[in-house]
Amino acid sequence: MTTDFLFDHPMTDNPCALIFDVDGTLIDTEQYIVSAFQHVISKNNLGSRDSAWLRSLIGMPLNSIYELLGGPRSAEEVERLCGQHVDFQKDNIHLVREYPYVRETLAVLRDRDAPLGIFTSRRSPSVLPTLKQAGIDSFFDVIIAGDHVQNGKPHPEGLLKALSALKANPMDAYMIGDTDLDIMVGKNAFAKTIGVSWGMRGSDVRTYGADHVVDSMEEIVPLLFPSN
Repeated sequence: MTTDFLFDHPMTDNPCALIFDVDGTLIDTEQYIVSAFQHVISKNNLGSRDSAWLRSLIGMPLNSIYELLGGPRSAEEVERLCGQHVDFQKDNIHLVREYPYVRETLAVLRDRDAPLGIFTSRRSPSVLPTLKQAGIDSFFDVIIAGDHVQNGKPHPEGLLKALSALKANPMDAYMIGDTDLDIMVGKNAFAKTIGVSWGMRGSDVRTYGADHVVDSMEEIVPLLFPSN
């Protein structure tokens, strides 16, 4: 991957911006996402797919996933399947669950004046409703979704767009997420990285080379703001 894209996002002075992944990091959306896959697969006779395999795809751009399912297909067909996926999620927001201490930790970070943003592979129509469902939508200054970028994770485009909106220096920022793609995004942007072990990949996140790994959301505050 080239780093040319970095030079379109000059470094600025806003310290310690925190960019979060959503699924498996801020909210528990495993059932919400896997059920949408299963709905589309069943509706379109795409064959039998194991739930564990579907979970392993979470974090990839949605169109890339549907390009994998059922063999080669046109861009129009992929978009049709993605539309069915998003529509299912709109009708099943109740499947979203909160993780412990997320809301409380975001409130503390906000009180510490930490700039907060999101970069998720999920498409924008479903992102804000799920954040509202968890009661955390008001904490974020910028949200970059999968349909806001030309290059999905692990390309750093989305992270750099979020940091640019926050006027934040990538090398003083953190990308926080639960998958290898999240950690790679941070590294590709020359940001620091925090892996979370409660998400889709569990303790495997410890093998991805993150600068730090936390086992609970509340551990992020003392990590970033250690007492003197």
